[in-house]
Amino acid sequence: MAVPMLSPMQVALAVVSLDSSIPGFFSPEIQDVVLGCCRGVATYIVEAY
Repeated sequence: MAVPMLSPMQVALAVVSLDSSIPGFFSPEIQDVVLGCCRGVATYIVEAY
């Protein structure tokens, strides 16, 4: 799974890459959690820097 980290102007600044050896690990529920966490990190970075 790869999640782009976007700036407020929707420019990709980085990509978070996740991998699992467990088949089906990235279920829709897990994907929602990962996306929410990445949004939180991106928001923090924009506000802190």
